[in-house]
Amino acid sequence: MDNLIAELERATEGSRKLDKAIYVALGLPITNKDRLDPQMIEIHLESVAPRYTTFLDAAEKLVPPGLCWEVEAGPKTGGVACVGTVHGPMEGIAVTPALSLCIAALKARQTMKDAT
Repeated sequence: MDNLIAELERATEGSRKLDKAIYVALGLPITNKDRLDPQMIEIHLESVAPRYTTFLDAAEKLVPPGLCWEVEAGPKTGGVACVGTVHGPMEGIAVTPALSLCIAALKARQTMKDAT
């Protein structure tokens, strides 16, 4: 997850490649994975992975249930997001609000997983 978060922090824009990487990192289902070749898995991911990195409403789905979050955006700052957890706030800073929320939400998920 650390590598994915770092890649999101370096991103200059949202992309389907990043959306699919998030989907896979979360362990979300891939239909008939055992029977699909790698090219078909890629096509399947293209159709099922939400556009987390480009749409704020999709990025919002990455925030663990029950946690509060906030995003600020500006012409010079891009996006700054914060997800509140019992372990403290998880922040994300990126070129867009959606990317910043992806980062903060994945950090929150990782912190919660590490704590269990």
